[in-house]
Amino acid sequence: RRAAMGSLPQLASTAAVFLAACAFTANVGAVDTAPLHDESNTQIHGPRISTVAFGSCRKQQLPQPIWRAVLDLSPDMWLWTGDAIYPKPGAGEIEIRRAYESAMSNKDALAFFSAVPIVDGVYDDHDYGENDGGKHFEMREQSRLAFLDEVLQSPKDSPRRTQPGGLYGSRVFGTPPQQLKIIMLDTRFSRDSHAIPSPGGSKHLPKAGYLAGATRSMSAVFGIGQTHDGDVLGEDQWEWLRSQLTNSSASVHLIVSSIQVLTTVPAVESWGHFPASRKRLLSLLAELRPAGALLLSGD
Repeated sequence: RRAAMGSLPQLASTAAVFLAACAFTANVGAVDTAPLHDESNTQIHGPRISTVAFGSCRKQQLPQPIWRAVLDLSPDMWLWTGDAIYPKPGAGEIEIRRAYESAMSNKDALAFFSAVPIVDGVYDDHDYGENDGGKHFEMREQSRLAFLDEVLQSPKDSPRRTQPGGLYGSRVFGTPPQQLKIIMLDTRFSRDSHAIPSPGGSKHLPKAGYLAGATRSMSAVFGIGQTHDGDVLGEDQWEWLRSQLTNSSASVHLIVSSIQVLTTVPAVESWGHFPASRKRLLSLLAELRPAGALLLSGD
């Protein structure tokens, strides 16, 4: 059988929360091997997987009725594409972990994550711990471990805890020619600063996030940053990404980026503010031409 794909968007909002979720369907065959890690940090899973739901931007202190709608899809897997929580600006590791605990104390979230067998994904800036944060964030190692502990409940020996360059990782489901590969990029841990460093992470400026958006917009208007050579992934992750795409046997590749790749809206954080990295990513995809490539983004 050929792999088949379809999408079923689910959008729910209240005054409390706005979260988008989609379902992805792929007919991939089951394989009898047990889950394992290989040398390239890929988890290989045997159970048949038919529906992957994904979403981002959850404010943990507010109601979360969206989970009921997503649960109706009976997803086999949930993918975080960033901002699983919104801690207060300047929050330390303890506050971040408490925010995760608060998020999971919600009854709808508890019901959802108790029913979904596989949870994976990546953080973005808010659950990373600094708005618009990158490699200069002094708490990046603590944030990595907090996300792996509290959100993914990763094994203590997971290479994502100690590998250079961040918590990127991948999973493979099924066997060729009915195979799905999910590639999750870390766009925070090794990312350089914007051409004009973002004020979004300031603990002292009021409405720092809005000021950051205005700064990015003005940079676009005046052409500042068009030749910015700042990097998004870091060389360790670039090398890993190439290895994941080279000669891949998967018929569908879901590539997760917490920031948008193709948007032309300058106010939001995106790969567009790092033109050299964006060109490198698109050139890599054009060179290796992974089958059924889909870009999933949060933010």
